[in-house]
Amino acid sequence: MPTERSLEQELKEALDRLYDPVYLRQSRLVRLLGLEDSGNVAEALRAVIARAVEDLRPQPGLPPTAKSLRTYEILSSRYVQQFTQQDVAHQLGISIRHLRREQIVAVRTLANLLRDRFDLNDDANGGDSQGREGDAAPPEGAVGLEQELAWLGDSLSEHVTRVEATLRECLGLAQTLANRYAVDLVLDLPNHLPPIAEDETVLKQIILNLVTAAIHCVPGGEVSLTSRCEDGEVIVRVRAAPATSDASQAPDKETLEMAQHLAKLLRGRLTIYQAQFPLEAVVALSSAEQITIMAVEDNTDTLQLWERYLQNTRFELVSVTRPQEAIETARRIEPQIVILDVMMPGVDGWTLLRQFRNHTVTCTVPIIVCTVLPQEELALSLGASGFIRKPVTRQAFRAALERQIEA
Repeated sequence: MPTERSLEQELKEALDRLYDPVYLRQSRLVRLLGLEDSGNVAEALRAVIARAVEDLRPQPGLPPTAKSLRTYEILSSRYVQQFTQQDVAHQLGISIRHLRREQIVAVRTLANLLRDRFDLNDDANGGDSQGREGDAAPPEGAVGLEQELAWLGDSLSEHVTRVEATLRECLGLAQTLANRYAVDLVLDLPNHLPPIAEDETVLKQIILNLVTAAIHCVPGGEVSLTSRCEDGEVIVRVRAAPATSDASQAPDKETLEMAQHLAKLLRGRLTIYQAQFPLEAVVALSSAEQITIMAVEDNTDTLQLWERYLQNTRFELVSVTRPQEAIETARRIEPQIVILDVMMPGVDGWTLLRQFRNHTVTCTVPIIVCTVLPQEELALSLGASGFIRKPVTRQAFRAALERQIEA
């Protein structure tokens, strides 16, 4: 059985996916922090983490280089406000590599605050005690691996990855090694695989570690790489088959452990079997079918900003700059969500909202009103499913969309 991750590791992943309700609901922090009975555990966990970050805000008047101020600014800007690493590093006047080192310290500080606030002992934390005073430091190699993976995890952004292309590239890279061991590489893919909302670099390294381990297992044999879509997941299977019953070797433990470490950076799971075959590994990743968002907004600058917010995600933005064409466009593209401005020339957004709700094509489509007006109550009373005020940040924009998908 896999070892439970430490509190710091759980917290780091929750910070990375602070506006991903699906991930937060499954986080072990829900149980550790006693949030199981909350009406919306994802919102509750997000609120606890954000409040803890805010509690680390130091008193005003500290110099910009003060450690406590730097810790708060990193946690708030990088995770709560979802600024990029480049933006935060520029804001603090440090390099990205320096920022990554300080992020590790900042997450550790936040973990210690939660540990004390919720009276979490080492057993509850999966044996985690790193960073507390008096604890012995782990071996130098372990620190290097932990930091490298932490830096890698923090560098990842949500990309939509085409699995077929990634698997083909992996076998191409492994072909020379396979030739050296006289191993046949076999790729069996269906006609279509949905994309996944995971980083291609990490997926590629996982597959390469599994394939190379499999090649070493069965000199003269066969390594097959297959994939399929099942119950909303993309399943990738690596299997090593020896040429004869006695022509196999045990897989390299370190290579498999590295694949497991890398798999923790993704929202999927990796299972390794060593029973019927010398090596069989299954990677299961959530598929990311594109979600069509129709934005009714006459300001092209705003639309371009929203497009940047959704770049390389599972959301596809279709812009409608002429509100008179909104109903017809919705009939044609069948959006899963509509984002609606209010103050537009020619057609008032409130009138258009009522038209959406009374039309058979759009009566059940979630509609998010996005406006500078402080009229959330009016929007909801007219049938809106959500409300966000302009100007809207990337994290607030994405969170509003995720709430509608979750609902």
